[in-house]
Amino acid sequence: MFGGKKNNGGSGNAPSEHITAYLGRGTVFEGKLEFKGTAQISGVFRGEVSSSGLLVVGEQGEIKGRVAVGNLQTAGTMTGEIEATGKVTLLPTAKVHASITTGRMEVEEGAHFDGSVKMKRPS
Repeated sequence: MFGGKKNNGGSGNAPSEHITAYLGRGTVFEGKLEFKGTAQISGVFRGEVSSSGLLVVGEQGEIKGRVAVGNLQTAGTMTGEIEATGKVTLLPTAKVHASITTGRMEVEEGAHFDGSVKMKRPS
């Protein structure tokens, strides 16, 4: 979808080599995450995520807080504020309760979204 290798969206397997940051299932982290490239969260994260890269949230992943990234692909649960300069993709297992600001958005059948969306024109 975004180029490069496909990931498994959170099956619990080790991340593929293109992922630069990984929070695995069964892990809970609170704080601030900044990364370059691609990060995958399959555990629980509370706080702030910022990057110009791609954030992948696996099926078991849960984020509560503020997310500001280039692109977001989620199959997990997200609550809070989401801003993506590129594209937000909600996969069929996603449960998102958030205000979203993005240039493009895709909601796949089965995804649950409760919140607001503000569409921004790409600069």
